Amino acid sequence: MEKCAVTGGAGFIGSHLVERLLRMGCEVTVVDNLFMGSMENIAHHMKNKKFRFERVSILGGKFCGIFNGTDRGPSLTNSLASL
Repeated sequence: MEKCAVTGGAGFIGSHLVERLLRMGCEVTVVDNLFMGSMENIAHHMKNKKFRFERVSILGGKFCGIFNGTDRGPSLTNSLASL
């Protein structure tokens, strides 16, 4: 099972990518500070065991800590976050 990270995954384009990755059976972590994105775009995934949401900016130090540990790191990252 592929582990994927989508920065900006709560945005319009990112949320559609998240939808597709989940349908493909991937474990998906969305990293978004919700500055441009919306919880409405991803709220329906919150109960999915293969979905995880982290509300952090990709510019802050907290972003680096999200994937610490060998079992949590993604094998695929899609960056759709705006700076």
